[in-house]
Amino acid sequence: YIYQTVPAVIHCWLRNQNNYKNGLLEIISCGGDTDTTGAILGSIIGARVGAASIPKEWLENIIAFPITNEYMNTLAKKLTMSLIGNDVSIRRPSLIFALIRNLLA
Repeated sequence: YIYQTVPAVIHCWLRNQNNYKNGLLEIISCGGDTDTTGAILGSIIGARVGAASIPKEWLENIIAFPITNEYMNTLAKKLTMSLIGNDVSIRRPSLIFALIRNLLA
């Protein structure tokens, strides 16, 4: 799939370098392996424009308990701190809650 994925992502990135929402909607409308292309493009555009560019309604509809948006933001901050030499402790989410969530979904 690399021969389709990489060119599609590069094309959408060149067209939407500063627009997270439009870029993701465009790559998804191309069809195919949309979870992969969306993840790659979202990472590239997101690295440029930052997490604040992700539409609020998209963030509000994520159901991934116990790995919440707050948990991911805290994890990112701690990983950043560790890169500059600080000792950090990372709390792992309880996997039993993830199992329960998956059984109910």
